[in-house]
Amino acid sequence: MDNVKHCCKNCHFLNKAYRNDRGFEGNSCWSKEERDNLVVKDHYAASCWRGIWDTGIDPGLNDQLPVILTQSRRDKCFFVEYNPGMSYPAATELHDNRQLKRGHKYARIALGVSIASAVIAVASVVANLIMNI
Repeated sequence: MDNVKHCCKNCHFLNKAYRNDRGFEGNSCWSKEERDNLVVKDHYAASCWRGIWDTGIDPGLNDQLPVILTQSRRDKCFFVEYNPGMSYPAATELHDNRQLKRGHKYARIALGVSIASAVIAVASVVANLIMNI
């Protein structure tokens, strides 16, 4: 995943929302071909399924899409690399599990640093006692 540029074009949550005049909305993931061409059809809006951004329906949108979809979003969103056939809820769970593992990793590091600090403090007290005897 680290070799993939963190941008919307490569993100699983790149959403195309069909919106008609009566308010109907249907969401689906962009196909590989659509990601390669960076174009949406009439009555479709490009958006992040996780709610980070939404272009709305705009006739001039296709001119802006290459800029919107290729800008770096590292550490600014819920990026999950595009995986054809994976549902949005599954990608969400995958992202959340990664974040949880990352949080546990940092908690273990902090615990290790705390233990090391306590050992150093005890060693200093013992050394001080020995020197005073």
